[in-house]
Amino acid sequence: MKRRLVPLAAAALGVVFLLGPVAGSSAPTRNVATSQAFAIRITVPGQAPVTAGYVSAPNDSTAAEGGFAYPGDGSVLTTGSISAAASANGEGTAATGVATAEINGISLFGGEVTVQVVDAKLTATAGTGDGTGDFTGTGATGIGGSAVAGSQLGDWGTLASAALAHASR
Repeated sequence: MKRRLVPLAAAALGVVFLLGPVAGSSAPTRNVATSQAFAIRITVPGQAPVTAGYVSAPNDSTAAEGGFAYPGDGSVLTTGSISAAASANGEGTAATGVATAEINGISLFGGEVTVQVVDAKLTATAGTGDGTGDFTGTGATGIGGSAVAGSQLGDWGTLASAALAHASR
């Protein structure tokens, strides 16, 4: 009888180790939150995009640059300081991502269009049943330049922005 008892006890112990921790329980779920921000992205067909001030999270990150020019001579775009930040939080029942970017002293086409500051802020939250997002605090100030007359850009285009809509009221 002793010979049978040892293998049976070992088998029973093995069943407890295999089933015990998982019987009636489940692994906790973890929300995954991510966020990305970039201050400038120039896309030209057939060429790789050019990006300045790029950051991403879940590891909170920030970027700061003294300025940017495209192409190298700045004939299309120049800027002053650029900053961007991204953060993400997946704790609790909701996942939240926050991305911000600020560009100072923008000049397009040698000053034909200028903008003092563009400040973009986005927050997005997703829970078990819904999601929300907003751009509260996003704006552009000091829009001007030699080609800007109201919303008309010389004889080659128009300018549409929330900042112009508020300025004309």
